[in-house]
Amino acid sequence: MLRQIKDWVIQYVRSVLESTVRTAVVSSVDPSRGTVRVRIPDDDDLISYDLRVLSRKTHQDKDYWMPDVGEHVLCLFLPYGLEQGFVLGAFFSQADQPPVASQDKRHVLFGDGTWLEYDRKTNTLSGHIKGQVDKLTVDNDAILDVGGSVQATIGQDLIADVGNNAEVTASGSHILLNAPLIKLQGNLSAAAQGGGTATETKEADTDHTGSYTLTGDLEVDGNIHATGDILADGSNVNHHTH
Repeated sequence: MLRQIKDWVIQYVRSVLESTVRTAVVSSVDPSRGTVRVRIPDDDDLISYDLRVLSRKTHQDKDYWMPDVGEHVLCLFLPYGLEQGFVLGAFFSQADQPPVASQDKRHVLFGDGTWLEYDRKTNTLSGHIKGQVDKLTVDNDAILDVGGSVQATIGQDLIADVGNNAEVTASGSHILLNAPLIKLQGNLSAAAQGGGTATETKEADTDHTGSYTLTGDLEVDGNIHATGDILADGSNVNHHTH
């Protein structure tokens, strides 16, 4: 008798699981409601009612990512039929294989080819964006602390609009600006590191257009050539003779 009851219980649990936990394929998506309808291949391709897609958070924090039409998913139906249920998640298959094969990687691959990845074994964050980064807004301060070097390759223009001061400090020997033409707009002030007299070294000829005002002494190691007059306290000195 007990054996019969045990067999009946096992059979009942199996039938409940077979009717409530099903594998299916997404047939339509309602992005505004966060629901999908699925096609159940092992039940004569029966189409379900709207099923809610499970997310990690939906109240104060919201996590939103909808499956695509054709995606293989695992569904949990309530015991009274296909009227109500949930999509628990998608799974890889022979048709949809994992994009990477590593226990140490967290990888997200989008349909347009964009991907983001973190490898905990190599401590490497990497990615590739096919389109553009449209806008990144930070309401408060942003601090970037990089222990090594930063290298940026930009195919076109770089524009930085700073609302207040901009400061660049290099602990090495120099800061290099390399361009066919470097324009400085505004007043220019130079001082040695830590204060004192600054040394200016030019390794190429310099053309200056416009007036130039110097406050202080000028020492020249070489000739001075002027196409106009050189005045000292109102006196012309370029025709002075001894």
